[in-house]
Amino acid sequence: MSQKKTHWYNEVSRDQWKSLNAATIGYFLDGFDFNMVNLLLVPIAATFDIPLVLSSTLISAAYLSRWFGGLMFGAIGDRFGRKVSMVTSILLYAGGTFICAFAPSFWVLFAARLFIGLGMAGEYSSSTTYIMETWPKHLRNRAVGFVVAGFSLGGAVTAQVYKLVSSLLEGTKYASQDWRLFFMIGIIPVFFALWMRRRTFQKCVLSKRSCKQQIRTMFRQRICSVSSSSRVKSVQSSTPALPW
Repeated sequence: MSQKKTHWYNEVSRDQWKSLNAATIGYFLDGFDFNMVNLLLVPIAATFDIPLVLSSTLISAAYLSRWFGGLMFGAIGDRFGRKVSMVTSILLYAGGTFICAFAPSFWVLFAARLFIGLGMAGEYSSSTTYIMETWPKHLRNRAVGFVVAGFSLGGAVTAQVYKLVSSLLEGTKYASQDWRLFFMIGIIPVFFALWMRRRTFQKCVLSKRSCKQQIRTMFRQRICSVSSSSRVKSVQSSTPALPW
């Protein structure tokens, strides 16, 4: 009699799916931000009366700081845990995006993009590592693929949001400053990400405490077993051998 085939998604627990969603939203934000900046280079250049070439450096700014952000948040994750690393990186992204929305000059906007790059680098290193630590070994490649797909999803959502907002503001006095509204919209998913990660990390903490208690119990049982075995051997060695 053949055994019923089990689908891979039935092997994943509810908490593991939540950890996947918490990691994927980081890549979603990166895809949203990257494509949003590409669409806003022209209105930004017009607002600050700068060449389009200079406006394009906003893309490079985020990439310039990513190499340092990857190193920094990788070390933070190893030293203080994934929770601190992932939450700090998302807050950096949120802070940089908020500054972009109200930047009084181009160079303030450029500096804010550096902060966003730091945060996104932290998302890359922390999110992927978090999935590798929580998902079953034989499903990790599939899970990482889902996480990376969040980037493309973010880009697709950006295009639709851009189309909607542009049509709503077209012909109004706010049309020339519509790029600021896009950065404000980019902050909204951050609150959802923080809420989702807070719930996920709370369960992880409880799970880790449970595991620690189990390890302590097993360790104590092992010590008692070794101690009892040592006593028996000591008694046997101290007992004189009988001549017969």
